[in-house]
Amino acid sequence: MGGKKAYLFAAKELKSRKLVHYAVKERPTMDLAIEGLDYYLMNLPKDIRRKTIVHSDQGYHFTSLQFRSLLNFYEVSQSMSRKGNCLDNTPIESFFGHLKDEIDYKKCSTFNEVRDVVKSYISYYNNERPQWSLKRKTPAEAGVELGLVF
Repeated sequence: MGGKKAYLFAAKELKSRKLVHYAVKERPTMDLAIEGLDYYLMNLPKDIRRKTIVHSDQGYHFTSLQFRSLLNFYEVSQSMSRKGNCLDNTPIESFFGHLKDEIDYKKCSTFNEVRDVVKSYISYYNNERPQWSLKRKTPAEAGVELGLVF
């Protein structure tokens, strides 16, 4: 993209390893973390929302009053990693590593191409890519087996 950046926010359900929400933006605005997450949380059953924990780093998106108020509104807990410690976010950091290894985003010449490549990869990751930690099942298959409907 000629040296330009794209920013990705993603949320992962830990039992099935499924990416349940993501947003790709040209700038790291608050919309990156908020857009769509509201819709996703609103559609989760209340009993599941109350058991949900959002793990994040200490980036300004996740420490903002707007983000924290959204989680509070839906009665969702937040767990924030210590400064400089990515181990608390290992599941999503692992996904980002796979994404960077398995797609050639550097060949994209426009932001729309990047967004389309990310969308396609997430669909592949959720529905076709078997995971060792899921006994070679895909996240979608594991979700069905666990009775998780998203």
